[in-house]
Amino acid sequence: MLPPNKIAVFIDYDNIKMNMKTNPPEKLAEGLGYERLKSWLSKTGEIVAIFIFAPAVTIFANIEFFYKLGFIPIACPMLPQKVKEERVLYGIETEKNEELRPINKTDEVLINVAETIINLMPDITHICIASGDHHFIPVAKLAKSRGKKVMIVIGSYRPSKKFLDFADRDQLANRRMIYLFNPIRD
Repeated sequence: MLPPNKIAVFIDYDNIKMNMKTNPPEKLAEGLGYERLKSWLSKTGEIVAIFIFAPAVTIFANIEFFYKLGFIPIACPMLPQKVKEERVLYGIETEKNEELRPINKTDEVLINVAETIINLMPDITHICIASGDHHFIPVAKLAKSRGKKVMIVIGSYRPSKKFLDFADRDQLANRRMIYLFNPIRD
């Protein structure tokens, strides 16, 4: 008998949230949406950890919600970065300025944690990335190179087709392991 599948889940909260309407009934059913996601995952195997990544202020504002769902929240920094801006008016360069803007480091932190988990937990058989963002292609490539299956959760907002190509096929259902996160529909 084969050992059971073990799944590590990495959720880009802002990406999933961006794809969800924030008015009722979707907002009121957000928890139900995550419960449905966990149900879908459990059909494939045992969920060993669900990490959720967001800026620190978002984690703080939702900490009880994440705790009740059994998620491991990871607070990601918003670091100031110099951005050069050139303004052109009627084809004439009017001004150049440099200002500090906060840059969200969620993707970078998620990638680092996912790569660490993949390398340190050889018994993980599947990874699930909840984001349609092409920035996570390196994580999917690393997982596949370590013999792990890739599952992807997307919202309705145009996911990266290149990233979706990394989703493995479910052998029983004979379809790609891609889940559309929708709090009010199965």
